[in-house]
Amino acid sequence: QILSVTGDNASNNTTLTEALAEALPEFQGDFARTRCYLHILNIVVTLNLLSILN
Repeated sequence: QILSVTGDNASNNTTLTEALAEALPEFQGDFARTRCYLHILNIVVTLNLLSILN
């Protein structure tokens, strides 16, 4: 079971969610896709952790 797909705004992620929606009827396609926000949050957290560790 797939609840959500998280990724940046690249077109290949759109293609992936469209293919999953066709292959898995219970998958809600673009509604179940979390765009850019989490990608940016990941970058911010990673940079902060690196600055703490270095």
